[in-house]
Amino acid sequence: MITLRRKYGDTLRLRFHTTAALRDVTITAASRNAAGGLTPFNVAIVDRDGGIFEITPTTGLPVGRHSVDIRYDRAGQTAISPTFFIQILEAMTP
Repeated sequence: MITLRRKYGDTLRLRFHTTAALRDVTITAASRNAAGGLTPFNVAIVDRDGGIFEITPTTGLPVGRHSVDIRYDRAGQTAISPTFFIQILEAMTP
């Protein structure tokens, strides 16, 4: 499984590419921390025909490990990505 590491306070914007065009697709994404806290992500389509989109958390993720997945809904069918992880590390410099 993939774990991305970022420092607390860093800008977190992840870009993804799918093999299918993103017409008539609803994409949602969220993370859960070890305590079960849920953080939704904003989704921005960068290139609808090229299948490129970005996700960013709606609020800053606290220090710790977060499980993330992405959900795709189209015409009554749902597909969910494999779970990946974001490890937010404590920043040493204020």
